[in-house]
Amino acid sequence: MLGIIDKIMKRNDWKTFKKKSEEKFEKIEVNYVNVWGFQEQKNTKWNTGLSTEEIKELEKHFGFSLPKDYYEMLKTINGFDKDHISINPDKKKTKENSKEDAINIQMI
Repeated sequence: MLGIIDKIMKRNDWKTFKKKSEEKFEKIEVNYVNVWGFQEQKNTKWNTGLSTEEIKELEKHFGFSLPKDYYEMLKTINGFDKDHISINPDKKKTKENSKEDAINIQMI
């Protein structure tokens, strides 16, 4: 039983995750070379978590209770305050095009 509990992140763990990831986002630079997919922008912050009432509304909408670890995550973080940058492999950056041609800003 203790092994299962150890795997479940408690709210304080999510607060630590939020703090450490935002510290990393302060210094992050978008990598345009050999990296595809979504990347966070410099100085990205996590949105404030949901209230208990908002989570209960989600559970009501879906018709089931959310897992405890997911519930705790939603209490602490809820998406980003900035759009992600999508490095699009179909518009791969070359010497002939600019980095703007290689990225696609998308709201996630």
